[in-house]
Amino acid sequence: MMTGQKVVCIDDQFPGPVKKLYTALPIKGRTYVIRNVYSARSIAFPSQPGMGDGELGVLLVGLNNPPDPKSKYGQELGFKADRFRPLEEIKDQVAKYDETTV
Repeated sequence: MMTGQKVVCIDDQFPGPVKKLYTALPIKGRTYVIRNVYSARSIAFPSQPGMGDGELGVLLVGLNNPPDPKSKYGQELGFKADRFRPLEEIKDQVAKYDETTV
């Protein structure tokens, strides 16, 4: 995944305590544009510093959230990249069709 890429949300199920931290959440089936990709953590409330680090996170155009309360850098709360898949544009599908009909 990269900045500027269009993606579709495939998982919009967030645990209750996590939902309370966000002001804007993605909705399954909707298309978004990635505005930043960063190294995130996979555990919302780690019991030890650094626990769960190394997950790929994304920030999305149109969804702005407060800073992550566990980030020492004031990083905005983002989303695990696994919650999204790249959007397949129609031209991509046409190219695949052309390849199979040759």
